[in-house]
Amino acid sequence: MRFAEIVERYSSLIFISGLIIGVLTDSFSRFEFLVPFILGFVMFLSFLKIDYKKIVDYMKRPSLLFFISFIQMILFPILFYLLFKLINEEFAIAVLLLVALPSAVFSPVLANMFQGETNLSVVLVILNHIVSVFSIPLLFYLLIGRKLSIDVNLLALSLFELIIIPLVLAAIVLYKYNDRVKRIDPYLNSIAIIGLFFITIFALSPHHSYIFQNLLNCMSLMLFQFLIFLSLLIIYLVPMKLKKEERRTVTITKSFMNNMLGVVIALKFFSPYYTVFMVLTGVPWILMLLVSKRIYTESF
Repeated sequence: MRFAEIVERYSSLIFISGLIIGVLTDSFSRFEFLVPFILGFVMFLSFLKIDYKKIVDYMKRPSLLFFISFIQMILFPILFYLLFKLINEEFAIAVLLLVALPSAVFSPVLANMFQGETNLSVVLVILNHIVSVFSIPLLFYLLIGRKLSIDVNLLALSLFELIIIPLVLAAIVLYKYNDRVKRIDPYLNSIAIIGLFFITIFALSPHHSYIFQNLLNCMSLMLFQFLIFLSLLIIYLVPMKLKKEERRTVTITKSFMNNMLGVVIALKFFSPYYTVFMVLTGVPWILMLLVSKRIYTESF
């Protein structure tokens, strides 16, 4: 059995191993600075599999794109906030911040891994980050009467480093070395899985001490967060004229959010409770990777 086949077959065990190592030790916290570099490299590999003509085709369907973005960035945050407000106001505000976040920049990689439409995910990631500049402040002002401002420069830099640069580099490589890229294509998913393994360890390791000092509270909070992530999968059922792989992509780009942006917003505008809430989403975020492969390949 080839190495790539082994990695893909046992990807769940690899993700679990990364999660356990990251939570159990802070020995890898000094490597946290490597996360954006590894992520950028994995994004580059993912973009080697996309069809740039299809990206242009999706951009020619603005009504569909903005409809999807409205559901993801406006409708779902409102519904989830109103639902959890019936239980606890503080928790509902934290949920609003989480669900209002734009898609994770890693979404195209996940779309590729879970048999979605990678080209659509690239467009939605960029669109949702642009929309979030306006939607997040609007939602918080209308629902809880709090004025927020989004750091446009931070968003632009993040998109440029993790989406635009890898996208342009991948286009150049495909143009010049298309035949060679086809030869390594079977190995791209396995490399992405290994990249996710190291990202998981390096991102979670710095929070090892806090998690174990507040273990019970953290576990209960992360359980609720995981259930929230799972409930977001209902977006797959929203009536839209989309192919199966496109519906998967819409679901992926909603259920995996840019939680690091949430940490930045929480630090700037809210009490420590919300910062902790956003930091801890990293654990259920990884757990979602474990269940997503089966959900997307067997249920969706």
